[in-house]
Amino acid sequence: MFGLSQQELKSVIAETHEPALSIFLPTHRAGREIQHDPIRLKNLLKRGGEQLIQDGSRPADARELLAPITDLLDDKAFWRHQSDGLALFRSRDVFRVYRVPLSLSEFVLVSDRFYLRPLLPLLVNDARFYVLAMRQKKVRLLGCTRDQVQPVDVPEVPQGMEPALSEGTEPQGAPKGG
Repeated sequence: MFGLSQQELKSVIAETHEPALSIFLPTHRAGREIQHDPIRLKNLLKRGGEQLIQDGSRPADARELLAPITDLLDDKAFWRHQSDGLALFRSRDVFRVYRVPLSLSEFVLVSDRFYLRPLLPLLVNDARFYVLAMRQKKVRLLGCTRDQVQPVDVPEVPQGMEPALSEGTEPQGAPKGG
């Protein structure tokens, strides 16, 4: 599994060789619905195999191309750790699997290049932003993207009201005296 970024998608595009198989499906993070996800992929694999044969591949070549994806069907650990969608790309030289935080429609396509349109919403507004989380006794800064949150180390930040006030500063607007 690779992180999905503009650079990663550019590398997928650059590595495309015919035939290029693109598969998208919705997946589930938890619950009994997880059991249906491998069945969805199996059905999409069947459709992909049919498309490969219609496009001129021999059945044995189609099975060989699909083998790494077929191996995922029985991988229980793989299915326990999903996001909202799954995108798979396969050609003779490429096998990429992406768990994405985007509900995808079931789709399979064999073409001369990978089909990436369903993933484009992940790259729009791929901005970085920060969240300042404050509690009475703790302050944290979080660096965020649309699908990732990581703490940012900020040295010398007072961890609460008491340490901040003991440094000789008063909050603005605080009443003076008593």
